[in-house]
Amino acid sequence: GYIYAVKSGKKQLWRVDGSGTFTRMPDPPGSIENGGNAGDILPNGVMVYRASSTEFQLLDLSDPNNAVDKGLLVLSSSVNAVDVAYNQIDGNLYGIDGSTDRVFRVSANNGNASIGSEAVTFFGPNYYTGAYGAAWFDENGLFYVYDNNTNEVFLVDTATGFRQLIAVSQDDEGGTNDGASCRGPSALPFGSVSGNVYIDQDGSDAKDGAEINLGGGIAISIYDDRATPNDLSDDQFIRTVDTLADGTYQIDTLSPGTTYRIEVDVNDTDLPAGSQIGTSNPLVGVVVAANTDTSDQNFGFDPQESDLSIVKVAYAAGTNTVITTAAPGDVIDWVVSVINSGPGSPSGVKVIEKLPSGFRYLSDDAPATGDFYDPDTGLWFVDEILPGSTETLTIRATVLESGDHVNTVEIIESSLPDLDSDPSTGAKVDDFNDGIADDDEDSYSIALYAGERTLSGRLFEDNGIGGGTAHDGVLNGGELGTTNADLIILDDAGGILAQPEIATDGTWSYALSADYAGDITLRVDPRQGWLPISESKAGLPSLQDSNPRDGTYRFAPAALTDYTDLNFGLLRAPSLTEDQTADIQAGQVASLSHQYVASTTASVRFSFGDSTQTPANAYGAAIYADPDCDGAPDTALNAPVDVIAGQVVCLVSRVSASSGAGPGSSFVYDLNAETTFDGTAVVHVAKNTDRITNGAALGVLKLSKTVLNETQGSAEGISNQGSAGDVLRYRIQLENQSPAAARDVILYDRTPAYTSLAEPVPSPVSVGASLSCTLTVPTGNVAGYSGPLRWDCSGVYPPGSIGSLTFKVAIDP
Repeated sequence: GYIYAVKSGKKQLWRVDGSGTFTRMPDPPGSIENGGNAGDILPNGVMVYRASSTEFQLLDLSDPNNAVDKGLLVLSSSVNAVDVAYNQIDGNLYGIDGSTDRVFRVSANNGNASIGSEAVTFFGPNYYTGAYGAAWFDENGLFYVYDNNTNEVFLVDTATGFRQLIAVSQDDEGGTNDGASCRGPSALPFGSVSGNVYIDQDGSDAKDGAEINLGGGIAISIYDDRATPNDLSDDQFIRTVDTLADGTYQIDTLSPGTTYRIEVDVNDTDLPAGSQIGTSNPLVGVVVAANTDTSDQNFGFDPQESDLSIVKVAYAAGTNTVITTAAPGDVIDWVVSVINSGPGSPSGVKVIEKLPSGFRYLSDDAPATGDFYDPDTGLWFVDEILPGSTETLTIRATVLESGDHVNTVEIIESSLPDLDSDPSTGAKVDDFNDGIADDDEDSYSIALYAGERTLSGRLFEDNGIGGGTAHDGVLNGGELGTTNADLIILDDAGGILAQPEIATDGTWSYALSADYAGDITLRVDPRQGWLPISESKAGLPSLQDSNPRDGTYRFAPAALTDYTDLNFGLLRAPSLTEDQTADIQAGQVASLSHQYVASTTASVRFSFGDSTQTPANAYGAAIYADPDCDGAPDTALNAPVDVIAGQVVCLVSRVSASSGAGPGSSFVYDLNAETTFDGTAVVHVAKNTDRITNGAALGVLKLSKTVLNETQGSAEGISNQGSAGDVLRYRIQLENQSPAAARDVILYDRTPAYTSLAEPVPSPVSVGASLSCTLTVPTGNVAGYSGPLRWDCSGVYPPGSIGSLTFKVAIDP
């Protein structure tokens, strides 16, 4: 009923009870090795703990007051494990080896000293690249590991070494965690899946009683789909089972915390010759429930023929009106239908529907899983089609003024042979050389016409640069056109009439049909990070505009009348970067840097928003200006700041911790930048969220980062500027604010976006007096590299130590 441990680096035996009280027990014999950080206790009372990479100490705790040195368990190979766990089912110790990133097992020898050495077996994939600070078994021999870095709990197969994600902790243990387990049933409820592999005699694609199951030995594999059912590249294999003699299968010990891909091996030699899968394979997005079997995950093999055909039609967007002509800017719906007139139920049906250059893709109605559509390649994965059924796909597109307006579509793949066409041949080939049009392909042409009335205008950035007037709806001064919004034209009923193409200078035009009568609505839909600010609409007939700055209005265009200068002013939203974290102790002060970038002439006020403190009133905060952007607070920032487009305002949130801010205390608050745009009532609020904690009980390593532009000779600060080709030097400073020395330090970073290493990173490098850090990622430390960076540091980092390391990047052209 207690937890026992030999203190790391000492020969002291300690006991912890359920209330968290530590008791030092009588010292064990002095002949034992110093305590280590990896170990477990066997059911016979013998403690096993790591003495070195090749030796485990055995200590008999049958009588904890009189511990007995049982000698050493000697390993045949070196292992680098943070924790090990004993499996009472097979009598072996298991753990994660940090050198090979694989699972290992070694006999515990029933707690007896080795005669010679115990063979170490490394097995499974080498994807255990985290820091696995806890490993444990339940009474059923299920093996669990916990990743300190990602807070993920995995169930590990002790036969194959493959893992499955079962939970993610919402609380971070601080990167240093060990696990102790009083063995019992699993604390986590599992589920299972089951199903049949059968011949679908009636082509119903359902196991409804008329089907006959196939036999045993057919391989069924299951994968953790990582919550991306349409992306198979990131799936993680869990295990493979074979069907039983009656054609059924079951896969148990599955976590309810994820979704799965299940797949039958269609090439398994235990299938009848010529078998063709007819139902969906794989099954994706499968979920399980705790203590429940998800049944009827079936795989049906179909009769060996089908009759697929394909038809394409264009409609006015959102209507049932078939069209063959359109004006540039019109929004149309392409509807593609695949019909199965045959007896078989093919799966894996694929269609190529790549919009030609005369159309711009807007959206489609394919589901998120299963029958997905990729507009970049034109692939529509239809999958299975039941006999007598039709699958449809609707693609919404804008008609462009130039380009190809003939849209072709073709079935390119099916699991079953087709009665009158061959999906494996291209559209330019007569499938059976029979002179009959192939029904697995179709084409449809849209003819362009010129409308009677022209609507035109421009989208531009109404920010007043270059002597212009901001927010007036008139492009003047140095203001420029922009493509950072869509222009939507709605009809009298609110349906989409057109979505004109926006030229690179922001201009647009649309030819309105002479047949159209009634009001139209113009609306801009800004891209993320942009907002409407002004409109130009003087003299429009029957104008309806409740808000002149929301980017939308309605009017009634007259016959034989063109409308020009229908302009919309947009703004890039002001930005505030970035969320900050700090760990300080009682009586300390933290300065958290933030940077505001203005997008136009405006006034900005900085203030604190929502906040929570534990305990109450443990922290205080104030906002300071930082005009030189060096991260140090200068003067209190209480009044609004007038800004212009492109202006950078550096500020510091200065947080102080009172004597009441003890270990475990926290302060989370919002820092708001409220921007009021000149000459308007429009207000925009940008927000950062800062988090302050006191983790003194766990130890605190504080990171800070600065940058200087070597090419331009700028000063070093928390922000800087550069141009293509400039060399930037980044400095990462590491400060130990803990009362204890830090060991096993690992630092992570990456080259910033649009940069690459200007020269090899200095390695190894001394950080402080006694810590040496070596670059381990990438393995090739060369100029031109872009991606993650990692330093593994050896030695200790005493309390109060401050040191840094650097790397240089060049801004890519």
